[in-house]
Amino acid sequence: MKPRQTALPVVALVATLLAGCAGSGSQAAPPASVTGTPAAPSPSPAPQSARDELQAALALFRTSTYRYAVTGDYLPKEKIRASGAHDPHARAATWTDKITGGSEAGTNKQIVIGADRYRAEGGAKWKHLARTDATIDADDPDGLSRFAASITSTQRTAPHAFKGDLFVLATGDKTGFLPLGAPSLQFPDNVGVQFTAALDEQGRVRSIAIALKTPDGTLHQNITFSGYGEPVTISKPA
Repeated sequence: MKPRQTALPVVALVATLLAGCAGSGSQAAPPASVTGTPAAPSPSPAPQSARDELQAALALFRTSTYRYAVTGDYLPKEKIRASGAHDPHARAATWTDKITGGSEAGTNKQIVIGADRYRAEGGAKWKHLARTDATIDADDPDGLSRFAASITSTQRTAPHAFKGDLFVLATGDKTGFLPLGAPSLQFPDNVGVQFTAALDEQGRVRSIAIALKTPDGTLHQNITFSGYGEPVTISKPA
């Protein structure tokens, strides 16, 4: 029983000492967390501007495979439908376009592999174009990089949706970059173009629509994109 008798005086002594401290004029120091200076909250990151968000999406065309489809006006009273694919790592692109109405009506197929360009008009066999005729840029065969570089203003119209303007320099004897995906229009003078663009939830371009004013009226073209990162096989035609 001695351990129990020894513990009681010790407990009583501790209680007396605590009571004495409470009755004295001194006060216990506040917790360190009360006296310390609160840490300043981290500033929220600045929201991405409309221009930066759209340019980041357009930059993906230089690193990812993708497919596209084009519909709309080719020239006044002429329509175009086109579809194709691009593999930027292989510097390869392929597309087929069909023009209806006017003197340029017909179906054309094109393949670009590096500096080589092949074309098949209508049902004709593939023709390997001479280097002097292969004016399409192998690093930007569908004109999307030139499109991005030509944008002069960008406004946000909704989350991941934009509108703006771009300025197209006259291309002279070189192939233009409109319509996107099937660049074939040539401009004798510099022209202004209005556009709208929409991105998906992953920040990739889902669609682009353009309006090009001409003396004969406004041309409208719509381009949709899909298949980001999916395999694309483009080979030299037989």
